[in-house]
Amino acid sequence: MALLPVFLNVTSTVLHVLPSEKHSYTCQTLDFWPSEKCDYGNCSWVEMGLMDLDFEDELLNNATKMLGNESLLRVGGTLCDHVEVDTADRSTTWGSCTCPDPNDPTDPLCYFPWVGHGYPDGSFSGFGKACLPGGRFDILMDFAERNKKKLVFDLSAEFGRTLVGPTIWEGDWDSANARALFEYIKNQGKEDLFYGFELGNEVWGVKTGDAHFTPENAAKDYALLRKELDEVFGPGRMKILTLSGNWEYIFMTEFIEKYDGWDGVAWHWYPLGAGRSDEVIPNVNNENFTLTEIKERLEIVNLWQRQHGRDKELWMGETGGAFNSGQNTTTNRFMSHRWYLDQLGIFAQYKHDAYCRQTLIGGNYGLLQRTNGENSINPDFWGTVLFNSLMGEFVHDVLHSGDEKLHLYAHQNKKNETVLLAINFNRDEPIEIKNINGLFDLEVDIWKMSSPDDQSSVVFLNGNELPLTNTVDPTEMFVTKTLPVQIPAKSYAFIRFS
Repeated sequence: MALLPVFLNVTSTVLHVLPSEKHSYTCQTLDFWPSEKCDYGNCSWVEMGLMDLDFEDELLNNATKMLGNESLLRVGGTLCDHVEVDTADRSTTWGSCTCPDPNDPTDPLCYFPWVGHGYPDGSFSGFGKACLPGGRFDILMDFAERNKKKLVFDLSAEFGRTLVGPTIWEGDWDSANARALFEYIKNQGKEDLFYGFELGNEVWGVKTGDAHFTPENAAKDYALLRKELDEVFGPGRMKILTLSGNWEYIFMTEFIEKYDGWDGVAWHWYPLGAGRSDEVIPNVNNENFTLTEIKERLEIVNLWQRQHGRDKELWMGETGGAFNSGQNTTTNRFMSHRWYLDQLGIFAQYKHDAYCRQTLIGGNYGLLQRTNGENSINPDFWGTVLFNSLMGEFVHDVLHSGDEKLHLYAHQNKKNETVLLAINFNRDEPIEIKNINGLFDLEVDIWKMSSPDDQSSVVFLNGNELPLTNTVDPTEMFVTKTLPVQIPAKSYAFIRFS
């Protein structure tokens, strides 16, 4: 095969500085979906939702530690608006506060019962309500504490309201349940585990699910949330992330004009399409997908920030590539790096401060997966660990002589080390980086990632097969050599130099 020679230059232009002293850039999510959640006949949430997950599992804990100290873990998802918290309940699975008969907590109707879709008896998700007890919440906090995570918890925005039509609600948000949770966290001495809170999941604006709450609703509700948080934890101690849904320029513009006492916008996007779509794999493999559709959306978000929210952080608050739990053998296989790592790179260039992958575990888009009662590692886990560990906070522009099939991202850390993320979209040809910043004989550290098949779970790092059911530290598995560096077709590499 012909080698495609590449000359590149990391410019002095700093596109963005990640707020690494506040929080990590990489972030993962935990979701409330019950084991009964199935998509297109594939049930990919068995024992992986927040209420069912075994938080004592050795692989889950070891893998979570490797994702970085003080890194972000967002807890929420579609069903967060269906969850009531009962801190007095010491149950360790689910509680009884939403049971038809609180004296019978074993009733299946207590825990996200299937209610079908649509008004009046169903819901957008098809599931009803559930109760998160204090005992289960303690397990979540203990998990975060021992693995050194910072939590972002998504609260129900529907609490206190009454559904009177399809996505139409009457009444105001009742903050009592949220307030009780805040006081519980404070009384437990666990406030340092939390970075902040969200309110509702995909309910603000028009492109939503359960509700279409207005900018006026949002201004009133987030002002009340800020009041409750400040009274319990102290002024500004806890951060508030807004939107928690699809990007809506008009909604966010009207909302910030009415109330701006919040800290960031955490918007959601599953740009690859539905998990059942035949377009998912072509979108993953298309080197121009990021450079067109993704880039165009990011430019709109950046325009809004420049015009209206210069002091607000931008977060990709939830994405797993393909909605409805991802696509099995695509978003949980090696090929997934071509959308995921590519977006980690370009979102940082476009001034995003965090990027939350749906999920840590759960669905067919998790960094981990549970099958037949056993947890295992999906390929994007290794890419996440390396990105979080190697890519510094100063995001630079990169110029290169290659074609559009080579995507390059460069970050510099406070040690003056530069790390490149190089993704080769070429299906057949390797590329060869011959020159960096005018140097042909530059010594570099390399983490070269490959797989025997695009839709395999097996990953090789510099020719060494990485485990599926236990962890190793990939940051120490680099090879040092002098340029040139070859990157095989359909593969990627991290390259570090000073």
